Amino acid sequence: MHNPVIPQQYDISWTIALVAVLALMVAAVVSVVRNTERMSLPATVVWIVGVVVLPVLGSLVWFLVGRRDLRRRPDPLRS
Repeated sequence: MHNPVIPQQYDISWTIALVAVLALMVAAVVSVVRNTERMSLPATVVWIVGVVVLPVLGSLVWFLVGRRDLRRRPDPLRS
């Protein structure tokens, strides 16, 4: 349905932004879940809730800080 007040370009822009945010959020959740062996259960739950509640900020913090922190810890499966 076309809204005469809002130009179609805004609809397209918001749709692209929404898809990008959803893709970032899904990638972050998948990354958290794939690293559950190296984190405690409470830490995993906090990261997932943070990513879902604040998708952009939570995802960026996970990719910039959370994963880097895990790289410093030894992998218990490789020990």
